[in-house]
Amino acid sequence: MLSAPFFAALFFLLISLYILRRSLELKKLQSESESWPSVQGNIEHSELSVAVGNRNGRNYSVEYTYEVAGKQYSHYIPAFYSVTSKEDCEAFAEKYKKGDKVTVYYQASNPQKAVLELGMNGKRINDPIIACSIISVISLAAMIAAFLGLFD
Repeated sequence: MLSAPFFAALFFLLISLYILRRSLELKKLQSESESWPSVQGNIEHSELSVAVGNRNGRNYSVEYTYEVAGKQYSHYIPAFYSVTSKEDCEAFAEKYKKGDKVTVYYQASNPQKAVLELGMNGKRINDPIIACSIISVISLAAMIAAFLGLFD
């Protein structure tokens, strides 16, 4: 019946489906972006900081502005992948400095969506898709088993 294992499995199923959906959306957006137009933009803010509680960790934040069809936009996402490793953060901080002129790639149908770098830079977007698919199947199987009382 509806027991604690059932609800635990349901919880993991919902979380994995949410992450799976977001990963598939990101993969689609990344693929579509290969044909996005570009404009010149400006780096308004670029900061590299040490991550709290991890002296080897780094955080990178950026804000850039650009103009499309006479309208000014401001955005903060540098790439389609997380810029969280020490190496990635330091590379972005070195490449994108405050005041720099940069190429901004934007979605023609929604210019508010933009990035400074296309592609995944060798990052593996399929890993979370595969992992979430497996977790979803296992969670669904556990829910069925719990419903049938196999955990009692």
